[in-house]
Amino acid sequence: MVGKEQMQQFQSWNAKIPESIHKCIHHTIEQQALTNPEAPAVYSTEPSMSLNYRQFNEMADTLAKTLTNLGVGPESLVPFCMDKSPLTPIVMIAILKAGGACVALDPSHPIQRLQSIIRDSEATVILTAPSHASKFIDLVSHVLPVNEDMFIPSAEFPDQGVSPLAQAVHHGNPAFVIFTSGSTGTLKGIVVEHGAFCSSARSHATPLRIQRGSRVLQFA
Repeated sequence: MVGKEQMQQFQSWNAKIPESIHKCIHHTIEQQALTNPEAPAVYSTEPSMSLNYRQFNEMADTLAKTLTNLGVGPESLVPFCMDKSPLTPIVMIAILKAGGACVALDPSHPIQRLQSIIRDSEATVILTAPSHASKFIDLVSHVLPVNEDMFIPSAEFPDQGVSPLAQAVHHGNPAFVIFTSGSTGTLKGIVVEHGAFCSSARSHATPLRIQRGSRVLQFA
């Protein structure tokens, strides 16, 4: 049972309702690429993969157009299985730009769990680090290994330009689906919409003192 003082504390913490931000996650990236194109977006110990917002946005556009050509659109659930890498945030934003929702797969998890998530997602496309591609060959129609080479124009990945994508993505569309087994042991998908994520990010930025110049470690 919660005591009176604890309940009052909970109520005080939740007295102010965060402002609702009716935006899509990738639109905030695109806006930053327009207003502050040279600002750092991704820092890496690999010099070639330290990216400013213009470079980051262009690479995400390139991958997003490949995804739309494979049938990804609004409400599509798109699993991705990546190691910690500068390419991982590009993969996530590319999925959102194509209209899809990100479904994160942890490469350290048992293959049976990954297979179950993919089945529940009804996915047709999966993005993965090349080292994990063989796990998914028989599970989806398209397994897309992601590496730096795919952002260099070639016959397989031609230069498609960086014009905005014409996908009708709304702040109420899902951005992420997080699968958790909870207390029952059965996997359940928790949907996080674009607007909910943007509202949460905005409300947390001030108390966490996140501002221009802040760096957030890729730890999850």
